[in-house]
Amino acid sequence: WRRRWQRRLTPPRGVTASIPVGWPRLMLVGLAFGASLVTDDFAFFVTLLPVAVCWVCGWGLPRRQLATIAVVTLAVYGVYLGATWHAGQLGLLLDQQSVGFLRLIGRLQLTGFNRPGAPSFLATAVADLPGLGPSYALMGVGLLAIGGLLAWPSPQAWARDRVLGMWCAGGSALPVFAVLFHGTLEEQMFYYLLLPSVVAIAAMAPRAARYLARRSGPKLAWVPVAVILVLMTAGGAAWYHVHSSPDNGYQRTTQWLAVHVANGTTVSVTDELNQFLFRNYNTGRWVTGPELIQHHVRYVVLSSKEVAEGYAYATPQFAAWVADHGHLVYQFVEQSYGRIAVYSLSPPY
Repeated sequence: WRRRWQRRLTPPRGVTASIPVGWPRLMLVGLAFGASLVTDDFAFFVTLLPVAVCWVCGWGLPRRQLATIAVVTLAVYGVYLGATWHAGQLGLLLDQQSVGFLRLIGRLQLTGFNRPGAPSFLATAVADLPGLGPSYALMGVGLLAIGGLLAWPSPQAWARDRVLGMWCAGGSALPVFAVLFHGTLEEQMFYYLLLPSVVAIAAMAPRAARYLARRSGPKLAWVPVAVILVLMTAGGAAWYHVHSSPDNGYQRTTQWLAVHVANGTTVSVTDELNQFLFRNYNTGRWVTGPELIQHHVRYVVLSSKEVAEGYAYATPQFAAWVADHGHLVYQFVEQSYGRIAVYSLSPPY
């Protein structure tokens, strides 16, 4: 088995493991990776992680060029840290990043499906199957394609396939780690698998068609094309279903408040999004009964999906308390946030 794995990890005789590229392209990649890392720390999995693995293994690009990409990426991130330090917010940023790291490895579960009391990941996936089924299928086929890129790189493009395979594997590492090792698991983490799946399928489909044609004749060579067509058709149908139904609940809620609630009224915002939407009101994160009483809160805005999945400041118990003690004056049901409800409260609660 050692010899077998050695053959998988090293190029065939006469094939180059790394191919140099122009320095302008290296700088552009480093700048793009740095911008990605500044935007989202999770981008580490599709930037520095595959670069580091390729550097260790000597794949794709010469090690000096891989190091250049890493240095430029870190330099861009260093500018971001410097700007944060200049603004006096570096300590706060480092605190947030340390919390984020603990959440990533699962030592701190604040949100997501692995949080105590959160809904089951499997049950939620099954419930979302009508709308997200094509995405699930795409990621499943994508994982097979990523495995194919890593295990069977093309002799004619060995270096390219190694780089592409490691980039795709880096994207899949985040959700796979969260599922297998009980890290923080949230829906948006699967975006890091979705796009690499598309790239891997596109790279492997022609190779799979040629393989099937050699082994089983030209009729089976159409199987990869058929799989892609099915995925595209199902994805298009899901897209139409999502975009043909109103999904702008917070916009509608903001418009309703503007008409029916006077400016300056005290409103409790219960999740991260609506605290930025209701700017004409006296808002705060008041998510307990005593806090509502203390601040004379008149309205509470709740998203059923945010509360149920643990993304809101409010707990399910608080949402039930508000429903019992308040009066429902507006609601809108959508796919993204579930039922967005506005409750009116009148003292004594």
